[in-house]
Amino acid sequence: MNINSCNKVDNPSRRKIGTTRRSVSGLYPFRGVGPVDFESTLERDFLIRLETDRRVLDVVSQPTTIEFVGLRGQVYPYTPDYLVTYRAYPGPYHAPILVEVKPASELDKHLPEWKAKFRAAMTHCKERATYFI
Repeated sequence: MNINSCNKVDNPSRRKIGTTRRSVSGLYPFRGVGPVDFESTLERDFLIRLETDRRVLDVVSQPTTIEFVGLRGQVYPYTPDYLVTYRAYPGPYHAPILVEVKPASELDKHLPEWKAKFRAAMTHCKERATYFI
């Protein structure tokens, strides 16, 4: 096993992103290696920022689906936007990050109704030594 064998990611997207009439969606050619799906210009801009971070190994769109219990006791699926993984070498270890990309105004407006799914995501991450932002 060489040092670069830790710098691999095999985690396909769980939910496919389709076209929408409400926002811009598409494929971003992340580092020319492979396309990464995005559902908004904010997500596209997030990918552009990640592309310049040399520590980032890979970005997976719609990486997992997490079930959570809503306010009325019903079980719902939640799929975070991205899983960002970092290079194992060189430098200190950086845990993977599960990311939900939202405008601050939307977060402020909808936080009470989104708390349950964010808590489920944080629990999911704790179990897997991953961060949620």
